[in-house]
Amino acid sequence: MLAVMTGMFAGCAEAASTEPSSQEFERPKPDPGQWPVGAGEALCGDGMVEGEESCDRANLADRTCQTEGYASGELRCTVDCRVDTTDCDGCGNGVADPGEECDGEDLGGMGSCADLNAGGEDAPLLCTDECLFDLTWCGGCGDGTITAPEQCEPEAETMKENLGGQTCEALGWDGGSLECNAGCRFDESGCHDCGDGSRNGPEACDGLDMGGKQCSDMVDAAGEPFAAGSLGCTSTCEFDTRGCSRCGDGILSEGEECDGEAMGGETCVGLGYVSGSLSCASDCRVDESGCDMLENPIVRCNNPERWIPDNYYEGVTDTIDVPLGRAVVDVDVRLKVAHEWVGDLVVELRHGATTCTLVDRVGSPATEFGCEQDDIDATLDDEGSGTVEDGCTYWTPSVFGNLVPNESLSAFDGQDMGGNWSLRAADMEGTYQGELVAWCVVVTWQ
Repeated sequence: MLAVMTGMFAGCAEAASTEPSSQEFERPKPDPGQWPVGAGEALCGDGMVEGEESCDRANLADRTCQTEGYASGELRCTVDCRVDTTDCDGCGNGVADPGEECDGEDLGGMGSCADLNAGGEDAPLLCTDECLFDLTWCGGCGDGTITAPEQCEPEAETMKENLGGQTCEALGWDGGSLECNAGCRFDESGCHDCGDGSRNGPEACDGLDMGGKQCSDMVDAAGEPFAAGSLGCTSTCEFDTRGCSRCGDGILSEGEECDGEAMGGETCVGLGYVSGSLSCASDCRVDESGCDMLENPIVRCNNPERWIPDNYYEGVTDTIDVPLGRAVVDVDVRLKVAHEWVGDLVVELRHGATTCTLVDRVGSPATEFGCEQDDIDATLDDEGSGTVEDGCTYWTPSVFGNLVPNESLSAFDGQDMGGNWSLRAADMEGTYQGELVAWCVVVTWQ
């Protein structure tokens, strides 16, 4: 009786999905050499302000330089969880703190220019925004001669500016242009320190301070404006446009992989995919998400379950389509046929102009009518452990395992694997019938 054969090959099963396991993390412990453990439950270095701590790492408990009585600056936290006001600036708080000559109306005990030996009691002493004495109304300021407490003499209609030989460099700056203000004090606003993070003097930028400039304000070597990117600053405080691009103008430029529709001739197939459409991301980098990945080897299967006409040379043909683009290195065929007398069967594989006979009446001509047993469930492989011609057994299926076909499948090597692969199964004798149940073509490519 004809055996009923259903299903497909185990090799086509999908891989089971797995879920990532959860992982617990311990609360990090402070380095004893950096963040000492405090008394009681308070742990200095854990980021929580507890006990007698004033702060803890970046947690300043809403404290600022201003809450500590300073005008500006950046409050920090010491390793023993105490606030550090070193970088706070008291200038502007109205109190002449140490290091300041004055602050607002607080002249540090001074009442007039006379207290500085720079004028009479009626000459008002003022304070600058930098917390230095403003000697504008003091006697001597503006006469061209530097007398204490003057630092310099400003330029006047009949006098040149007198800096007393001082320069920005002499005052500790990297460079720049030193000037004298109307109060006979140095104006250091034109001085600069490249690398201090603050753009001043002739600096185009300094660290992250770009002076409001961005890539769109810059041009390339050809004078073309940049469209996007990240503007940088060099160690000499000059703009660095290496991170800028003309991304977005639809023209492929240096440093861009693509720009809008301009893909530079690149395709999914050129990048190793089987098919699909490339796109260009907003940063002018190629987006491969629309490409279709091709496995290697590629396995394509059909379950035709088609009747094989008895004693009919044309037989039945089934076709599988394989994607284009790669050269064949090796071909195997998985074959499942239900038939009461496998010695009647001829099975061929055709691709392009090449036809290879896989099964040619198993057991014939060794016996007059070939193998009289039921069914084929085998993989035809040039590297098989035995030949299909000698594969007849008394088991069901009679022909099984990994077997070498009648003709070598290497005839397809080097061809483009793309296109139709057709399998023909024919019954060459009368009486017994069968069915082409399923088959797969397995193509290894390069």
